[in-house]
Amino acid sequence: MNRKESCAGTINAVLLLLFLAGGVTALLYGDLATVIPVSPKDAALWAMGLILLADVLVCLTPLALALQPPLMFALGSAVCLAAQELLRGTAAGETGIRLLLLALLVPACFALAGRGLFNALLMIRSIRGEPGVLGRSVKHTCVPVLFGMAVLFLLCRFLRFL
Repeated sequence: MNRKESCAGTINAVLLLLFLAGGVTALLYGDLATVIPVSPKDAALWAMGLILLADVLVCLTPLALALQPPLMFALGSAVCLAAQELLRGTAAGETGIRLLLLALLVPACFALAGRGLFNALLMIRSIRGEPGVLGRSVKHTCVPVLFGMAVLFLLCRFLRFL
């Protein structure tokens, strides 16, 4: 990729717009968790954990171009549902843990989604004929992937005791 050419700002703006669109959709169309026939007690948190797992899995593949936009839309919806649950007071004394999980999951998903889209664009460009362009990008991706796996581990540990 040319040093002067950077699409990081565009990627972040698109991810933020998709996230906000998912949140607005969840607000306008009511409780989206009723669509799921079997929803556990913490459906929104589990959905965010699954989105984070998918982000970790596709972060280093070109599939990120196809999977990250719908995942960010779904993340916006899940965060909106979790926030509604907190505001309604149905968390039953677990507000601190849920806020901590929201504070960890949302940035982790954004970091992995942005890095995944950037890597996918670099991979497509390298496949088209520019060898040796992926070395630095893959090194910078290891930190968000490890952070995402750590947050996913904490999510599983917290939800096991709730």
